[in-house]
Amino acid sequence: MSAKHEDKLSVESTPAPKDEGRSIDEKANSVEGSLEATEGGDEGSAPELLAELKTKAQERDLFLNELKRTKADFENLQKRVRRERPQLQEAGARAVLGDLLTVVDNFERAIDSLRGDEENTSSFEEGFRLIHQQLCHLLDQHGVREIAAEGQPFNPEYHEAVAQSEVTDRPTGEIIGVLQKGYLHCDVVLRPTKVQVALNVAGDADSKAESADTDAPDDRAEN
Repeated sequence: MSAKHEDKLSVESTPAPKDEGRSIDEKANSVEGSLEATEGGDEGSAPELLAELKTKAQERDLFLNELKRTKADFENLQKRVRRERPQLQEAGARAVLGDLLTVVDNFERAIDSLRGDEENTSSFEEGFRLIHQQLCHLLDQHGVREIAAEGQPFNPEYHEAVAQSEVTDRPTGEIIGVLQKGYLHCDVVLRPTKVQVALNVAGDADSKAESADTDAPDDRAEN
């Protein structure tokens, strides 16, 4: 017999693995049979093993759920930080910008005090104006805008009334003077405008005149 033929017989006579071709059910039954055999040989070992496996599976599920919750909380935290970061940055900027407004006020007072002083106006006022313009430009770059007030109706959201004047030619509630400028930063009030508000008394004067005419005695009736 040739060597090739002997090798062929050797391959054909090699037994196939026991698990090859077996279904999952057959394998499960085999494992169950092994457990039963173990239980029969060592009483109580199989139930203890199953109980331990069940406990481990429960612990695994518990840790897995906890990990999922932790991951979800971390992702929500990242989203909230990204969402609130611009607001925090704006709040930090307002703290600095609010302090700069006092510097702007002082420059404006200094400029006003130099007006009418012919000797110092040409030099000092020009220097103050340049610095004031630089500050205003800096504030404008950071989104700071002056609150409109003069001639506007009083709005407690943007204005703070610190004085009231009786007038006859302006409607009640109209702002007739600005005592301190107010500013906005990204539509948020940095500082309200301190204003003087009109109180129209023309209507009261007319009412008093009409009342006086009504109460006056009729001289013609006496005659």
